[in-house]
Amino acid sequence: MGYVYAADVYCDDCGDEIRGKLHAQGKAPEDVMDHMSYDSDDFPKDADVEHEESDSPMYCGECGKFLHNPLTSEGYKYVQSALNEVPALQSIGALQLNGHPHLADWASWYDFKYWDAEDCADDLLGNHPTVGWYSAEAF
Repeated sequence: MGYVYAADVYCDDCGDEIRGKLHAQGKAPEDVMDHMSYDSDDFPKDADVEHEESDSPMYCGECGKFLHNPLTSEGYKYVQSALNEVPALQSIGALQLNGHPHLADWASWYDFKYWDAEDCADDLLGNHPTVGWYSAEAF
C-alpha cells in the first residue's frame, strides 16, 4: 500500500508513524477514511504505490525504502538510461559492489539484463541493437 503526504510518498510503516504523530497532536481529520474531507498536504492518504505506475522508481520520503512501484514506458526508459550511464558495470552484482545499490535494485526488480556485443549479434529480431541494459518489458 503506502501513503501520499506533503507532496511525497511513504512506506506503510513511515506513513503509519506520521499518522500517529498527527493524531497525537490533534491534527487528524474527523474521518480518515473520508479522503474527500481532507488534503494529503494535511494528513497522509492511502496510496496504492505497489500498483500505480510512475515515470521513475519511488522511495519512501522518510526512510528511503524502495517502494517497488510499477513503471510507465517512460519509467523503463529512465531506468535504462540510468543503467547505461555506467556501462562498465555489466551485472547486478557489479552495480552493487561499485557503489550503485539503487541501480542494482532497479535492474533486479524491473528485470533488466546486460546485453554484450555477442548477445546483440545473436538477436535475430533486432530488439537489442547496441550493447547495454535492456528489460523484457516492451516500451
